[in-house]
Amino acid sequence: MRGNGLSLYVLNSATVHIYSGSFNGDMKVERRGVIAFYGCFTRNGTQVTGIFEDESELDVTIRTYYGGEVLLIPLAEQECETAPSTAPTSFPTISPQPTVPRRNTGSMRRVGISLVMGAAYYTVLALSGIL
Repeated sequence: MRGNGLSLYVLNSATVHIYSGSFNGDMKVERRGVIAFYGCFTRNGTQVTGIFEDESELDVTIRTYYGGEVLLIPLAEQECETAPSTAPTSFPTISPQPTVPRRNTGSMRRVGISLVMGAAYYTVLALSGIL
């Protein structure tokens, strides 16, 4: 059963590191605050579930507002069933297209416009008999 209030409220760029504990109420993180859980955890929407290194369990609802973050950090000493497998699979991996810097064409446009304007000026001067 959930408690009547918040078990943790993090805000104003504060960072809270949680390695163990029991929590009876929801949690709230806002205004660039951060909660970091260390252990084997999964997140499904606002629900965070998992096990700390000392084998205490966590099942809590966390609401984030205005840049609040929840970090789930696995520990090297603890083997998590939720961690992605490092074994190769027979499924193809689709990677996003690499970002290739484009050539800045703005300076070339300025040179082209300058040449056209220079040629037009020269033509005007030649037609008026100055050249």
